[in-house]
Amino acid sequence: MRLKPRILAVLSLAATGLFALFVAACSSSDVEQEDLDAANARIDALQTQATKSQLLAVTNAIRAENLHGLDEAIADADTIDTSWLGSATRVRRAVASVEWPTDMKDPADTLLSSLADLETALDAGNLDDARTAASAAHENYHELDHMVAPYLGNETPAPEETEAAGASATAAAH
Repeated sequence: MRLKPRILAVLSLAATGLFALFVAACSSSDVEQEDLDAANARIDALQTQATKSQLLAVTNAIRAENLHGLDEAIADADTIDTSWLGSATRVRRAVASVEWPTDMKDPADTLLSSLADLETALDAGNLDDARTAASAAHENYHELDHMVAPYLGNETPAPEETEAAGASATAAAH
């Protein structure tokens, strides 16, 4: 059976059109995937920057409250200064406000616990317990800071990407 040239032309045109639609659909999904990949990369970059902003803010808050000086003042004191409780509370609140990266979560929780102990001791007027808690909070802060500082300076990978973020920087810092 012979098909007429017009029917062949129509069928050929239809096949070409279907092929063109198929190619367009495939390339469109490639473009959409590239757009999606680019959007995800921008989201990741924004999340990293938001995390760094939180870490920088909490580090500055702790330094502003002078946790080091607070530890020394409590260690040398004969009585409790009423301003210490406010400082301990502000530091604890700052630390609690951060959504900590996975690798920094445990040290941050340890710091929170020692700060809560410090608040409890100060509120109860127990100078001996306050000394112990202030010393622990001070040391716990340094442990956490040795993870945070290299990350903020782009000296270590993002904390979520490594099990020991900042470990080599910690060793080098001491």
